This record gives sequence, C-alpha cells and structure tokens, in this order.
Amino acid sequence: TTATTISNAYGAYSAYIIVGAPSGGAKASMVIPKAALTTSDVTWQLTDNSNYGSFKIRYSGTSIIITKVGGSGSITNVYGIAGA
Repeated sequence: TTATTISNAYGAYSAYIIVGAPSGGAKASMVIPKAALTTSDVTWQLTDNSNYGSFKIRYSGTSIIITKVGGSGSITNVYGIAGA
C-alpha cells in the first residue's frame, strides 16, 4: 500500500482534479468536490476499458491523504480548483 500526503491542500480549494493512469498508456481524470472529502477513507477509481486504479482519499487537518488500494493504475497529478 502506498500513501501520499499533500500538505496544506484541504481548505485552500473548493474541488480537486485527480489525474492518473489506470494502465500503462491511458490517462483518466476525475473531479472531487471538497464536500465529498471526509476524515474517513472514501474509495475512488480511475478506469479505462480494461484497467483500473483504486484509491482511498481523506483529509486530516489541512492535508489530503491518498492511499492506493488496488489495481494497476497510479495517480500522476493532483490539482486544486480555487473558488467560493
């Protein structure tokens, strides 16, 4: 299991764009609203037609913690969307 912590990210943005590769070459993305993040792990998936990467995402204080839990995919970038 691999965990990544993004410091000072929670509270600064109203949504997050998660970009990743569910397989070797394909790219996929998703938008997660700030309201969908909790202090408990919530599972999300990046998928293409035949591969997936499964991740648990939560926040703690001002940090966002992303933990890989299954599949062959990976997250390559996380972007914050500023807003009200």
